[in-house]
Amino acid sequence: MKEQADILKVSGILDQLKTLFDIFNAPSLIHMKYMNLQMYTIKRLHYLGGKPEDYNPEGSGRDFVYQGSLWNEGFPSDPEMISSIFCYLLDAAYYGQIPLQEWGKKTYMINHLISYS
Repeated sequence: MKEQADILKVSGILDQLKTLFDIFNAPSLIHMKYMNLQMYTIKRLHYLGGKPEDYNPEGSGRDFVYQGSLWNEGFPSDPEMISSIFCYLLDAAYYGQIPLQEWGKKTYMINHLISYS
């Protein structure tokens, strides 16, 4: 009985981690070159939380370094990162949890974001 409860608990934790992975992978919906940059997204958001004046509408902060590199075109810009996460959360709230790898097509909010970028 305790084993089964432990398995359910671990399963719940894994589901939560997958949801976080999907949220921080949202910039890859704008462009595939942003795939696998979840840690960049997490670190940049954390950095912006402590230093919001570093937000740059045309890229990223001048002094923010990720894995030894300053921001370049290979990373999502601040607006791409924030708007894609926001749209992902809107879609998830409206449609329910939608794992990114199972999407046959992009949802409304992400499509709307892409069409205006």
